[in-house]
Amino acid sequence: MKPFPAVLKEKKRYVIFEIISEKRVKEDAVKKAFFREIKSFIGINGMADAAPTVVYFDEKSKKGVLKVDNRALKQVEQALSLIREISFNKCFVHIIKTTGTVKKAKELVKRGD
Repeated sequence: MKPFPAVLKEKKRYVIFEIISEKRVKEDAVKKAFFREIKSFIGINGMADAAPTVVYFDEKSKKGVLKVDNRALKQVEQALSLIREISFNKCFVHIIKTTGTVKKAKELVKRGD
């Protein structure tokens, strides 16, 4: 079977985010909050198009990487900005940067930029 041509492949972006809160948050709680808010903001069809996935999350620094489809990037960023609570902890999601490769995204998270 032939691979898809480059034109037909879905382009992905990696959103580097930081959760600003007083208490630590667990990765599972972050995933649930992200998916709940994205689903309520852009709907089920939008969620299917965006295909959001938390690729990496460091509970100590509260920074992580979210993989999302290029076409739904702005909508997902807007949905993340609406999150005010994760597992009964008041918080704020700060989007640091968007990159095109997971390697660069993880490098920026681990480096602390």
